[in-house]
Amino acid sequence: MDEMDYELSKYDKVTKLLLNFKFLPQMQGFEFLRSAILYYWEKGEDLSGITTEVYPILAKKYNTQITSIERNIRKVIDKAYTFGGLLSLNDYFDTIVYTNKFKFSNNEIIAIFVELLKLDQLKQSICDKNVCD
Repeated sequence: MDEMDYELSKYDKVTKLLLNFKFLPQMQGFEFLRSAILYYWEKGEDLSGITTEVYPILAKKYNTQITSIERNIRKVIDKAYTFGGLLSLNDYFDTIVYTNKFKFSNNEIIAIFVELLKLDQLKQSICDKNVCD
C-alpha cells in the first residue's frame, strides 16, 4: 500500500472517533495516529509490527523521520490523557474500563481504536440485517 488512500467514510469515522476521545487535530501526531489506525483497520489482520511496519510507511508518506512519527503520536496521546479524553472508553462500553491512572502506549491506543472500529463495523452489519430494533 503505497499511497495509503482510504475511502472517505472510514477516514471520517476515524476522525470522529479521535475527536470524541479529545485528541487534538491541530497536533501533528493526530494525522499520524489517524493514518496508523486507518492502515491497520484496512489491513484487517493482526496488529503486530507497529514500529517496524507502519512507522516507516508513515515516515515516508509524511517525509519525516520514524522517531518523529513515534514521538508525535505519543505527544497527542499524552495530551488526550491530560484532558481526560480516554475516559470516554467508559461511555463507549457503558462500564468502567479505564480510570486515567495509567497511559496507554502508542501500540495499545492504535489497537484499541482499530478494535472499536471493527466492533462498530460488526454492529452495523448485524443491524443492516434487520436484527436491531
